[in-house]
Amino acid sequence: MPVEVELNTLFLNVDLDLVSHSSDDLDRLLVKFSAGADIIHREPCFAILELEHTRANDLASTLSGLLGLIESLDEPSRRIWEKLAARRLDIGVRAGLTLERSTYAVSPALLRHLAAAHVELIFTLYGPISYQAGDGGKVMDIAKSLGAAK
Repeated sequence: MPVEVELNTLFLNVDLDLVSHSSDDLDRLLVKFSAGADIIHREPCFAILELEHTRANDLASTLSGLLGLIESLDEPSRRIWEKLAARRLDIGVRAGLTLERSTYAVSPALLRHLAAAHVELIFTLYGPISYQAGDGGKVMDIAKSLGAAK
């Protein structure tokens, strides 16, 4: 069975991870973000958001979009933002199999704005994946896939 392998490194997305001491405060903040972000995971004092409609866009514009949501918070919401236990922008990248490098730039101006918003940057590098043809698009571990192709 043929195996199709993603060769290139890909920027995936940026998650906004929020950790609060108060579930009620987090709920109030999530209402403010709901106009431009999707909640993709929620626990009592923890939430993960993604900018709406940004899968596979570039890093800088995704960061700018999330930063725009943060900077648009009204004063009461900004106070909640500042009291959060953690504010993280988690940048997701899928590793490729080629030896070519992939570069994702963030300008000094954008870095200054991110620092002013008191967010931590996290980089999550996911291992390469492959899609086995004829298997309904099932995502498979690359090592298993290549082993199956022998």
